[in-house]
Amino acid sequence: MKTAFYYFLLLLTVKENWGRSIPDHETKWEKQYAIEIKLNILKQLQMFECPKQSNITQIYPQSLKERLFDDEQEEVTQLIFLAKIDQQYPSPQITVIEEHSPIEPDSIITLAKMSVFITPTIGDSDFFPILIKENNILISSVSISKEHVGWIDIDITVAFQKWAKYPKNGLKSLSLFCSSCNNQHINISSEKQHTPYFLVHVIKRKLPRQRRNFWTCNEDASCCSRPFYVSFQDLKWNWVLSPKGFWTNKCMGKCKDGNLNNSGCCAPKSFGSITMFYHNGDYILYGKKIENIVTKDCGCL
Repeated sequence: MKTAFYYFLLLLTVKENWGRSIPDHETKWEKQYAIEIKLNILKQLQMFECPKQSNITQIYPQSLKERLFDDEQEEVTQLIFLAKIDQQYPSPQITVIEEHSPIEPDSIITLAKMSVFITPTIGDSDFFPILIKENNILISSVSISKEHVGWIDIDITVAFQKWAKYPKNGLKSLSLFCSSCNNQHINISSEKQHTPYFLVHVIKRKLPRQRRNFWTCNEDASCCSRPFYVSFQDLKWNWVLSPKGFWTNKCMGKCKDGNLNNSGCCAPKSFGSITMFYHNGDYILYGKKIENIVTKDCGCL
């Protein structure tokens, strides 16, 4: 019985020491890196120290906080798809050229516009509606002058959302109809400089904060990027409303040339920025773009 008890204590001791050994090894550079980032942010905000009235963030409406937190979880990307024209009478068709969509399955399409170059159209009215249909189903409409010459933007968000959800349903084509143009063809320019296109706004949810893992990037490896999450909550910066934190990278590893001699050091090659919403000890909410705070890539310099 005593043997089993001592064996149990031994297991607890080994587990506790092993758990401690990881933070001691990992957090040494993390703490130093966090200090560097803190000083960089304070310098760009022209602060010598953190605001003292840190609990003032409680006065801001909950809806505002939720809006800011929702925005930080989203990353908007603009994609452009070229299209081709099939001048069918009396309803030309616009078809997406891209067969393999780069839109990832977990993305959300918030906006999609079709841009076409229109030339004057014959009709009885000064203005006439253009109906956009997919398989005779009305998708959108726009009203333009019969003398209009130039680009028009047509909202086709609903159509693109369906195409992204069911990408295997074949070519993505839309037909343009004009019911008040005296059966005349809708004049869409086919000039090369007037190639129609689709502009799509895509949101991809950012990855949530992850637990520390045993990264392969370390001081003994070749020059590499080590992911690092900066948490304003961990820094006790409750004067920052948004974001809650951000991902960056720590450049680690060795740089060697072909003769195995040290050549330069592993350092950042490109940077990114974040937008912070914070208060400065008063009742005003400030928004500030913090430049070059996110390390994107590392290399031997």
